[in-house]
Amino acid sequence: MPRYIFNATNGIYFAPEFEVHHLPELETAPCAAYRIVRHFRACVPRNLRQENRTVEIVEETSQELAVLRLEAPF
Repeated sequence: MPRYIFNATNGIYFAPEFEVHHLPELETAPCAAYRIVRHFRACVPRNLRQENRTVEIVEETSQELAVLRLEAPF
């Protein structure tokens, strides 16, 4: 199974390799990204939780596959 790396940011905090998942195919990555955004939101200070988030999906070979921009609320 391919390994996908999820980098997360809210414009202030950047978390490289915030989570790493083995997924059967790229099409399942956006669902994982939504779960990751909720997890990332819980890790930042409360006053920054309403900020928009960006999750970058990178393949194990460091090739960027997708960037998801999610607007609050999640």
